[in-house]
Amino acid sequence: MTAACVGMIACSKDDAGGTASADGSKQVVLKVNLPATRAVDGTWLDGNGDPQKTTISTIDVFFTNANGTVQEHYTLNTGNGYLDDVQGDGLRFVGLKDVTAVYIAANVPESMNIGDITTMANFKVLMNQQAPSMEQNNMIFAGCDRVLIAGADTNTSIPTYGNTDNQDPKVPADGDMVYAADVVIRPIISRIEWGNITVADSGSKEFVQPDGSTYLVEWSNYAPIITGIYQSNVYLAENIFGTPQTSSLFATPANWTSIVNGAWVEPNPSIDGVTWSNVNPSLAYTGYQDGSGYAALLPTGYNGNTQCVPFHFFVPFDPTSPEDDNTQMTGDMDGTLPQWHFQLYYPDDRGYTITVKKKGAGEGDDKYKVVTDDKALSLKGDFLYPAGSDKIAYANVVNLKNSDGSSALTYRPGMIYTADIEINPYNVSLGFEDKDKYNVIVKVGVADFATQEVTPEFNK
Repeated sequence: MTAACVGMIACSKDDAGGTASADGSKQVVLKVNLPATRAVDGTWLDGNGDPQKTTISTIDVFFTNANGTVQEHYTLNTGNGYLDDVQGDGLRFVGLKDVTAVYIAANVPESMNIGDITTMANFKVLMNQQAPSMEQNNMIFAGCDRVLIAGADTNTSIPTYGNTDNQDPKVPADGDMVYAADVVIRPIISRIEWGNITVADSGSKEFVQPDGSTYLVEWSNYAPIITGIYQSNVYLAENIFGTPQTSSLFATPANWTSIVNGAWVEPNPSIDGVTWSNVNPSLAYTGYQDGSGYAALLPTGYNGNTQCVPFHFFVPFDPTSPEDDNTQMTGDMDGTLPQWHFQLYYPDDRGYTITVKKKGAGEGDDKYKVVTDDKALSLKGDFLYPAGSDKIAYANVVNLKNSDGSSALTYRPGMIYTADIEINPYNVSLGFEDKDKYNVIVKVGVADFATQEVTPEFNK
């Protein structure tokens, strides 16, 4: 994170020419901007792949001193009529004493009891209780301004909150100075939507060897069932105005037995401040049927062009950034990237066949001939279904790449990543981590919550 606002709060650099009112109070004109839009129902994208319209229902404004203590708290909503003002030319707040910073949180659910916050450290605690299963229409947006700039108050069109100075809210008094606070608020999470999810029942892949020889592996009748999708390597708590704590990271388990009955087993030791039973459902979509075995995840008639399997994850960002474009925001993931695990169940081989051919082994250099040499047997082994006695295996997406596949994606806050994925036999592993090799095979897209294509990268 380039700037944290909690635990590192510094005094604002008030303009030297600014003076407070006779009673020592300040006037602040606050403007709140959204960098992008987001959806509120179903997929977060419309039929054209663009983000649906954002709905902001409440904006909570916290004015704090240099120590992060809340001096004033205001809630703006459709009832008091100030939402349009603060998102337009601005909203004037008067009578503010010992105020050096302003923090904004929009769409905070009532269950957070935000009115009880007395310091931004309290806010941090409440945010650590928010799991990535947050409902779309309750998605929290956040931002802050720790540098309030003073200037002459000449704008007569800006309304005053509550009209507490008992003057016409559209007419500042002669000689008034006003401190400007401009805050861009962003969703605190990013989202991936897996759309078309398929298994390649037949196909082929070439393998060029160090000695220049080329082998071709062909397969047919490959028919495992997709029974679930699981997410790992994600933060389960986010304090918005500070760097996520490593203690809140749900790291990818090393053992495939960490999934039981269609759900992750709670880590041992437990993750601080996280109630596993509340968080776990947001980390898995599964077709598992307790007592009756494994069932297909995707229902009959599932349409990946209009439906999706979504996951949320936190990306650290600088809440003070004035940038209106999230492409300027590089979230520091501290080398930790989210991963997705596609669970497969293969009840029988269903006539699955694998054929290995070698180029130049027949008549002519461009001809292929079926071979059974040691290398052919080794390659064939990579295409065998690797499951144990339970017939369960995984295709693990360990990274996303840009649409041309040339570089790894930089994760950013407030983004919607969209992916169609096709799983090939050589992508499948017995567990979650097989770092020896991987193949990039699927393309993904991104929407700014702006659309950009990326590519999921399997670990095998």
